[in-house]
Amino acid sequence: MSELPAPPPARPPQPWATYLLLAVNIGVFVAMVVSGISIMKPTTDDLIRWGADVGALTLNNQPWRAVTSSFLHIGLIHLLLNMWCLINLGRMLEMIVGGWNTLLVYLATGIGSALASLTWDSFRVSAGASGSIFGITGVLLSILYFAFPRERVRPLLVNVAQFAGINLVYGLVGGVDNMAHLGGLISGLLIGFFLSRTLKNAIACTAILVCAIAVASALLLPLRTLKADTLRLFNAEEALEHGDTTSAISLLQVYTKNKPDDPEGHATLGYAFHDAKRIPEAIREYERALALRHSYPDVEVNLAALYHTQNRVDEAIKLYSRALPKMKPDARFYLDFAQALNERQRYAEAETQVRKAIALDDKDGAAHFLLARTLALQGKEDEAAREYKRGQALVKR
Repeated sequence: MSELPAPPPARPPQPWATYLLLAVNIGVFVAMVVSGISIMKPTTDDLIRWGADVGALTLNNQPWRAVTSSFLHIGLIHLLLNMWCLINLGRMLEMIVGGWNTLLVYLATGIGSALASLTWDSFRVSAGASGSIFGITGVLLSILYFAFPRERVRPLLVNVAQFAGINLVYGLVGGVDNMAHLGGLISGLLIGFFLSRTLKNAIACTAILVCAIAVASALLLPLRTLKADTLRLFNAEEALEHGDTTSAISLLQVYTKNKPDDPEGHATLGYAFHDAKRIPEAIREYERALALRHSYPDVEVNLAALYHTQNRVDEAIKLYSRALPKMKPDARFYLDFAQALNERQRYAEAETQVRKAIALDDKDGAAHFLLARTLALQGKEDEAAREYKRGQALVKR
């Protein structure tokens, strides 16, 4: 009897989970672009609208952002780099733990990366698959190290470790959320350690990953408590933006009581009091902010304006002189400064400031009237008359 031919070698299963993750990431990006968002440079508002991770929202009744942010990318280059890493590392992980567990690793370490980012900087807007990719890297490192003979996987282990190290070093450059990378990597290393103990039991691996997702999600609650003051400041700024000054003041008073050494809290409370026309309290908070941060141009010009209304003209001039060179040119502040200088008969300096304002907006009739007055006070009658006529012509339009 002739021997039967040997069966052909089994084809390795297709890494469907990796391809699914690629499809979702690319699909979300295509949907963003089709909706009109820039293909290269989405704005911060665009990213937030589409589900980016930002602590003031993620910890403020929008915890789903810890997941959605892992499928969102900040431009085409960001997407392509992450997808290249995902297809290489994801397929490797999927061969070891299977498709469903690869999806769970992506989700679990994505939440882990979000937790690290939120803990480090709750106001940072974070998006991208890189946290989960670092998580996959961490899982691979632990599994390769603990579950396979060292001599067999040493080259692979070295390659994966080099990937993690190089990308963490690259993440030290500005604009990269390296804490999300680190959070993904650490959560991956921990998850991988437990998976390496039960690698031959797919159900046990799945149970470990489900528990990891539950634990990571539960950690959002104590983190919210830990970041209560940060959320309070954010909610106050949101209230101010929507004209709810009363709520903003109430939140900021608690915030500044809890964090008396934070100049931003006192500055924001000063803005709120200023908006509510509670001038003495606004002055007090602005002064506290400046005592904590000597150079604070935005606060200095607002305090200067209030000093001026209180007839503290010399103090107002001092603040304007210090703040305006450090700020983006603003016609309104130049005019306020000029009026204060006129009151101290410093007409030539006042003229310089008014001309700066007019250079920014020569259609402002009030600015031309102020220049006319400043010129007249210097005895420049002809120039004053011309500026007065320009002011009249602009007002009549």
